[in-house]
Amino acid sequence: MQASSRKTYEVKGFDSFSAYNRDSMPAETYRILMNNLTALCDKILRQPAPTQLHESIESVVFPGVAPSPHLHQVSGGDAFNVTMDTSVHDIPSTAICTTCTPLDDFSNYWTAVLFFRAQNGTFKRVNTVGDGLGFNASNGGQTIYYLTNGSVTAFAPGFRMTLKEYPLLFFTCLENPWTRNIGTTQFPNTTCAGGIMATIRFPTCWNSVDLDSADHQSHTAYPSSNGTCPDIHLVTIPQVFIKTFWDTTPFNDEDSLQKALDTNCTKQTIE
Repeated sequence: MQASSRKTYEVKGFDSFSAYNRDSMPAETYRILMNNLTALCDKILRQPAPTQLHESIESVVFPGVAPSPHLHQVSGGDAFNVTMDTSVHDIPSTAICTTCTPLDDFSNYWTAVLFFRAQNGTFKRVNTVGDGLGFNASNGGQTIYYLTNGSVTAFAPGFRMTLKEYPLLFFTCLENPWTRNIGTTQFPNTTCAGGIMATIRFPTCWNSVDLDSADHQSHTAYPSSNGTCPDIHLVTIPQVFIKTFWDTTPFNDEDSLQKALDTNCTKQTIE
């Protein structure tokens, strides 16, 4: 939680796992983005993954527990369920549709849900919106990247991983839909004119044996600064990079919002 005298948001931990449309952004922004991306990788798959549902389910960390300790927004295939037991639950053969742009991507991607806390103590869920750089028409959710640099090993069926220690989780206070900078590890505690962007980079090194681990993390690792994987995680896997855009703009004028909430509460009480 990050708070100030004006803005209070609450978000519970992130618990899991194309091409640019040049006409949708300023030419200089496009040039900078492409130069930065191509310097880091040689192949890019970028896709919008609109929200499929909001549910208190965490199939990896709390399998079989419903409700889970906190709410998630889920994108991807419709085979998502409370257990996701890979021994009996084959995602490709179970799912029949997906919110992802590649219609054969039945993977699931989920993050925690952000709430705005008003001065009177009530909570209101903050909606997500599509990426302003090409996917602004998307129904919220996330933007998913698969990035590679050189030879990589494809994810094995049933592979899963989580990110909870936040080594590569950043927040950007957006000035407009095209704002892009590395951001900060601290959640913004001020008004963000264009909303808030969260970016998550998952590990790219795998131990080549385990599809999962007890903590859902130790079977993977991040490479060193020169890109070399550690000795016990020698296999390179694609970089999964997720962006989530929270539309906090309806809460930028908290005084007006508070009056609206108070009026609505009073009306419902009378009725």
